Amino acid sequence: MDTPKTVATATLDNRAPDASVVATVAIARAAAVCATHLASRRVIARCDPKLTITTQPNRLHDLLVALIEQASGRFGTPCDVRLSAARVGKRVVLEIDGGPLTSPGVTRLYGLALAVRGRVELASEDQTGTSLRVHIPQGRTGDLPDNVA
Repeated sequence: MDTPKTVATATLDNRAPDASVVATVAIARAAAVCATHLASRRVIARCDPKLTITTQPNRLHDLLVALIEQASGRFGTPCDVRLSAARVGKRVVLEIDGGPLTSPGVTRLYGLALAVRGRVELASEDQTGTSLRVHIPQGRTGDLPDNVA
C-alpha cells in the first residue's frame, strides 16, 4: 500500500518591503515626473506635512503619477491637479477632485491601487465632475512625530 505524499506549495513574494513615505515628498516626486505634460498647470496638494503612507514606495509612486496624469487632463480637458491625502482611521485616502476621468485611466488606477493593497472609490458630483478616492490600508505606523519637520 502506498503512503500518500505530502506536497508543499509556496508562493514567491517578489514585492519590495513596505516603507513609510512622507506624503508631500511622494506627491512632489510624482509631480516632477509629470512636469512635461503638466505644462503650465499646477499640482495643488492638500495634506498634513507630517502624513506618512506605509506601503511599497515604487508602487505608490506609480499610483501617484497615474493620479496626476488622470487629473491633469492628459486624457481630456487640461486643468490644474487637485490632490489631497488624509489619514482616515486605519487608512490613507488619496483623492483627486472634479477632473475629467476616462475609462482607460480609471482602469489603470484600479490596477495600481490593488498593487498597494488599496481600493478605488468613484463619486460623481453634480456640476463639479467626478471625485476619485484611493483608500490605502495602514496598520503599523502613524505620522511623523511633532518634532520632525
